[in-house]
Amino acid sequence: MASIWQGALIWWAFTRGTRVEDAVARSLEGWCRSVGVLPDA
Repeated sequence: MASIWQGALIWWAFTRGTRVEDAVARSLEGWCRSVGVLPDA
């Protein structure tokens, strides 16, 4: 999960279209859903 978080920060640094908090949260939630930790919304 740490590598997903780090990747989200790096990607955000290149795009900057949203707040960093929102970008990281969206990335981590997407990853958690993909591995089955969170239910699909």
